[in-house]
Order: sequence, then C-alpha cells, then structure tokens
Amino acid sequence: MKDRIRGKWLLLTWPVAGIVLLLAKRWECFAEYGFARGLYRVFHGPVAFVTNWLPFSLAELILYALVPAVPAMLAVWAVHIIREKGRRLRCFVQGGVRALGLLGLVFFLFVFGCGANYYRSTYADLAGLEIAPGTDGELYGLCTELAERANALREQLADCEDARGVFALPYDTAELGAHAREAMTALGQTEPLLSRWYARPKPVLWSRGMSRLGITGVFFPFTQEANVNVEAADYSIGAAMCHELSHSAGFMREDEANYLAWLACTRQDDPVLAYSGTMLALAYAGNALAKNDPARYRQLNAQFSDAVKRDREANRAYWAQFEDTKTNELGEKMNDTYLKANDQKEGTKSYGAMVDLLLAEYRKMNAA
Repeated sequence: MKDRIRGKWLLLTWPVAGIVLLLAKRWECFAEYGFARGLYRVFHGPVAFVTNWLPFSLAELILYALVPAVPAMLAVWAVHIIREKGRRLRCFVQGGVRALGLLGLVFFLFVFGCGANYYRSTYADLAGLEIAPGTDGELYGLCTELAERANALREQLADCEDARGVFALPYDTAELGAHAREAMTALGQTEPLLSRWYARPKPVLWSRGMSRLGITGVFFPFTQEANVNVEAADYSIGAAMCHELSHSAGFMREDEANYLAWLACTRQDDPVLAYSGTMLALAYAGNALAKNDPARYRQLNAQFSDAVKRDREANRAYWAQFEDTKTNELGEKMNDTYLKANDQKEGTKSYGAMVDLLLAEYRKMNAA
C-alpha cells in the first residue's frame, strides 16, 4: 500500500516540472531571473557540493548501472504480472504508476538540473556583445590573432612534449581540474554571471567510449557533474573542463559554453589552460575561415609554428580513427537530437556559433 501511494505522489513531479519548463519557454524573464538565477542555484548548490566529495564520476557509475538495471526491472515486472493470476491487470497498473512516477522524477531532475536553462537570455545580450555577420577580413584577422597567440603560448610550453614532439600535460588531470576550477572562479570575479562555487570536473574512466561517440565532455544534470574525456589530445582537455563547468554555471547553449571556456582559459596566467582555450577558439574560427575563404585558410596554416602543427595533426589523427563508424554516427545523432529537443535548432552545428561571439569581442576590442 505504501509503495502504491509513494508511486502516486511521484506523479506530481510531471506537472511541477512541466509548469516550470513551460514558464521558462514562454517568458525569458522567468527563465533568466526566476530560474537560472533562482531555482537552479538552489538545486545546483547542494547536489554539486555532495557529488564534489567523490573522487570519481557518480554519473558514469549510474549510466553503467542502468544498462542491466532497466531490463532487469522490466523482467521482474513481467514475471510479477504473470504469477499474479486474477490480479494481472492490477499488477500491470501498479507497475505502470511506479514507472510513470520514476520517469516523472527523471524529468523533474532534468528540468531543474539544466533543462530550463536552455531558455535563459543569451550570454551576448547579458554581456552586451553585439552579434552581427562578420566579414571575411574580420574572420581572417581573428584567426591570425589566435594563431599568433597559439604560437607564442606553445613556445612557452616547449618542454611539455612527448617523444613525438606533441604537447603533453606537465601535470595530471586532477591538477588540471583544480586549475580549471580556479580559472572559472577567477572569471566570475570579472563576469558576475559566472560568480559562484565550482565543483571539480570529473575525468571519465572509460574515456575511450566517449571518444568512440565523438564526445569530449558531458554535463550530467542529475548529479551536477562536469564529466570530461581525458583520452583526447592533452591540449584540449583544459578547455573541455571549462566548457562543462560553464554548463554547471547555467549556460547550456553550446556556443556560449565554448566561448566562456575560452574566456576562462585565456584570462589567467596558466599557459597550459591559455593554450587549450586558444586552440579551441582557433579550431572553430579556422573551420569557419576554411569554409568561407579557402585561400586565406591556406595562408593561415602557413603561419602555425611546427610545434602547433604537430599538435593539430596529432589531434586530427586521434579523432580520425573514430570517423565513419556506426558508434560515432550514433553519438553524433544522439547529441544532435538532444540539442534540437531543447530548442537548439542548429543541433550540433551550434558549437560553431562560438565564432559569432569571438567576432563580437574581436570588434569590441579593436574598436576600443
């Protein structure tokens, strides 16, 4: 009897979460001030504080546990229905109520853990950045500036190489995670919207699995953990950590998380993070230039130092081994579907919209 009542109470999570999500979709003011700066902070803080004490990713363990747990629960439910002769319909309904209640709880945790944040005001509006179509000249100027920064930073890290001459982290990922937290905290001192306490980013044990899916990081709203693929190119990991921590700060749009990661990485003194953020920005800006002006992109490639070229080639070679595989296609489709389901109409293409934010800042800095 108690189980049935508990299951019925869980059904209330559907309308509660649904109303919050509807309000966020309909009224940007509620999404920004009522949720992102209000309800989300109330939810995020305690959950992130608890999971931060764990040196491993709780999210990863939960996902592994769900693989056998879900079919096992369905099997137990089916067996229970079969054995209860004369009460099969009642058992089916009771099990259905529990299942709907659990799904409602998942929906509730998703909405309060990140879902409603997709509808908050854009970072460009909040930060006063003017988004406008960029000219090829502006894009090339941005790419050239980024290339110069990458070359200079890589020269500072000349001793941080493996036997191939490719950049290698001078410390472990736990220390890199601490630096990423410090970078996000420091960014919050100049950008009030990012001012908060940050939990540690969590290295994923089976990072190879993430690579097969084409994923560099995942923010898990149910545990408020920033999970990071630590098998990817060493220079990319710091920016990936800051990207996922930006999600934990309530900025769920991928272009904004990329931009905020770049800001956090480049506005402090650690050359490892600065190089990571610069290479992130350079990758997206360079891709945009290659699409719009191939001739100038070839000129840009000629500007890279030999060390930067080695790092870029090693990164390309790493991800090439997973291209054109069923798993990679599945990961791309899942991510694209997820983003579009949360009203990110560009899907996975939204990551590249970071370039619009970079160009807006580039114009602002050069106009000053």
